Amino acid sequence: MSEPTPMLRRGGIGPVNDKIDVDAVDDARKTSVQFVADLLHIGRNAHRRPICQTVVDAQAWISSDNYALACQQVETEHWPAGERIVRMEISKLVGAFPNAPNADLRPFGALLVEDVISKNPSRYAIAAACRKLRQTRKFLPAISEVLEAIEDAERTINYARKSLEELPARIRDASAELG
Repeated sequence: MSEPTPMLRRGGIGPVNDKIDVDAVDDARKTSVQFVADLLHIGRNAHRRPICQTVVDAQAWISSDNYALACQQVETEHWPAGERIVRMEISKLVGAFPNAPNADLRPFGALLVEDVISKNPSRYAIAAACRKLRQTRKFLPAISEVLEAIEDAERTINYARKSLEELPARIRDASAELG
């Protein structure tokens, strides 16, 4: 089995475009988290055959281009969003609520952008939070609700990074325990 691509750290040149792939990060998180969870059941009254198959499947995934691509996508979307992306996502969020008050929303928008930028969200967090709010709220969310959604999305991408990083070690441990 070839050694998996190591996770990148924040640093370097950063993402080269503004397209944020929320779905790719969510897919990578779901796949890696499921493998990690399945591999944790070794020695806990699990049947040997399904665990052996899980190890084989997990090894195949981390040896594939899909794992390297998942790591790359998660790391790209973990980069800080920057002011331009924050403004773009906030603009889409505010524009998605046609029932927003007829009052001038510029002061609200300016405060929202300022508060979001102060949190230095990742590309994924701002895009995923705004998407979730657009899809689940009937009215324009308060600043506190936006910041809470961003915090939730940051936890999601951090969990994705952690599970992708842990997966090779979990596979090694499971393989050793199975003998």
